Amino acid sequence: MTWGEFSKQMDKVSAQFGAQHYSPERLKLIYREVAWLSVEGWQRVCEYLIGESRFAPTLSEIREQIIKEREKVHEAEKREHRRDANEFWEAVSGEDSEFFFGNIKKRIQGTMSDSDFDLYMRALQNFRRR
Repeated sequence: MTWGEFSKQMDKVSAQFGAQHYSPERLKLIYREVAWLSVEGWQRVCEYLIGESRFAPTLSEIREQIIKEREKVHEAEKREHRRDANEFWEAVSGEDSEFFFGNIKKRIQGTMSDSDFDLYMRALQNFRRR
């Protein structure tokens, strides 16, 4: 997230609670904490702070919301990885699994030549492009 994207949402927080609570130094500290967030994530954090905070949110209160946002992102990534893994296993049926894992086993055991391994890797690349 850029400083401009951060500032756009932070301006809304400042308008709600008063700009006097957010000095340039405090803004820099907050930005350092939230710069990794997506713009949408930062917007959700700010909307929560505006809607739920009685007083100007401090850095520690903002960190709490960042942690919750990080957990949401992490859970979404886990669901996506789980879905990708399930799709892979569905795509790799019985015959395909012998091809994939049988060749890996041969390579680990040292019974597959370098040229056969190169062919195998090309086949994997073709599979990945489908």
